Amino acid sequence: MGKHELTGGEMVEDGSGLPPAIYLRGKLVGLRAPLRADAGDASVWYEGDPPLLPEAAESLLAAGERIPWGNNPTIRLMIVALASGEIVGGLIVHRSASRTSQLALTVGERVPQRAQVQAEVLRLAVPWLLNEVGLMTVTIRIPADETSMLTAAEGAGMHTAVRLREYVVRPGGRVNLLTMERVNEDWGRRWRRHDHA
Repeated sequence: MGKHELTGGEMVEDGSGLPPAIYLRGKLVGLRAPLRADAGDASVWYEGDPPLLPEAAESLLAAGERIPWGNNPTIRLMIVALASGEIVGGLIVHRSASRTSQLALTVGERVPQRAQVQAEVLRLAVPWLLNEVGLMTVTIRIPADETSMLTAAEGAGMHTAVRLREYVVRPGGRVNLLTMERVNEDWGRRWRRHDHA
């Protein structure tokens, strides 16, 4: 897993060993824009199945946006452990023209303090997406048996908005799929100010 530096908004290959420039920082991890060199770590940050080959991951990263608050409807961020500079996961935000969004959070199964990392990422990302990016809602879908993720979402101020009964198939049966949501409380005030201007 590589350590890379972001300079001037460009995706670069960096052999300096310096930690990445981080936009959002907690105690355990930080979030930053992807670098082309992150393609080699796709097994850690990519949210889909099957895992991407490095060539496909590089193409995906090259096609994506370089500035997380740009106009691209997809924001992809790398989750980086502050202690080591290693990529430990990824966060992808799919946002719509109506200013709503859907998150997908991936943290490696073997990451130490995995539940705390998940909680910290949501505590960093959800307020940033609502207040800085200006989204109206932030949602994430979580199977009901993933209790650490549910606790993390609740810790970020999210509440259950939708419950799909027995939607997810597990080896021992089925579990509910919950859509956790946080609404931007300032959204109504913003629009009222514009209406009366």
